[in-house]
Amino acid sequence: MTVDAKGKVPRVMRSLLFFFLCLAVLLGAEITASLVQRDFGRVDVENVRYPNFNGITIRAKLLKPSGASPLSPLPGAVYIHGYQNNRETGDAYCLELARRGFVVLNIDAIGRGNSGIPNDPKAPDFDPTYGGRTSLEYLRSLPFVRFFHLNGLLSWLYLPLIFILFGFAYGLEHLLEWIFIVDFRFIFPFASDLTPYRALVALRYLPFVVTGFLFLGYFLHGIMRREPRTTPLRTFFWWSAVNLFIVIFPLILFLAIQYVPLFATGFIPFVGPGGMFVSFVINIFHVIGVLFLVIPLSTWFFQMTGRIYLGSVLSALLVTWMFLSSQVIAPIPV
Repeated sequence: MTVDAKGKVPRVMRSLLFFFLCLAVLLGAEITASLVQRDFGRVDVENVRYPNFNGITIRAKLLKPSGASPLSPLPGAVYIHGYQNNRETGDAYCLELARRGFVVLNIDAIGRGNSGIPNDPKAPDFDPTYGGRTSLEYLRSLPFVRFFHLNGLLSWLYLPLIFILFGFAYGLEHLLEWIFIVDFRFIFPFASDLTPYRALVALRYLPFVVTGFLFLGYFLHGIMRREPRTTPLRTFFWWSAVNLFIVIFPLILFLAIQYVPLFATGFIPFVGPGGMFVSFVINIFHVIGVLFLVIPLSTWFFQMTGRIYLGSVLSALLVTWMFLSSQVIAPIPV
């Protein structure tokens, strides 16, 4: 580096230093953006091009979670931007979907970005979806995308299985109770035969319990969903373990607040009028047992269908049965 007689860096050199500093900032920003877009190695991103059914080229960005493979396919989604946009305007949404286990095809709609120019709207082969229909077919053809996750109707073919499983569980309990005069229980009665009156009451409770499990399914399998593992079986155990921890850990913490002082000092923190809170806390053990049953079931149905509905219905059927067959129907003696 040269300096003038006064020991100052010439203006040209300062300009060059500033120029290279700007280049370094630009390069750093590009690298950072690329790392974020790839979720730091957990999402594979590539440019793809394919012809629309009328021959016009469509350019898209394919975001694939690293765990997606033909042996462990994942659900897919096609993202199409708004009118005066291109594919990059939806990058944040597409990345978030990919982070949550979706293979995402983020397209330049025909006439936008680097896709081709649309033909005459009056032409017989004009595409009113601007490449959307062909893009869905392209995504569906990829071996690491699970087809029936793209088709909501097919997943409902599992609906008869829901009632078969519930009928099997109820029929097995009924048979064993009839033979051995012993019902299913864990601390308290777990599941017993339903009387006609309790069965009618169960039908009244069922819509509310289904609603609750739909919200729980959205929370666990949507908001809190983790990345899939390398195989479907590992994914099932990983998701089930995480979901159980999310739901059950707060209950275990609450039990610790009640029982640690009890065992350590003999003091019971929550008693309530007539010991009501003591009975309530004891019931948490029963609730944890039920959650260990229904959360893996909900996780399995979500993994198979990509939707929360069937697992929510089966969980609600089981919990409503258990609740109505084992609860007291009488005023609280307080």
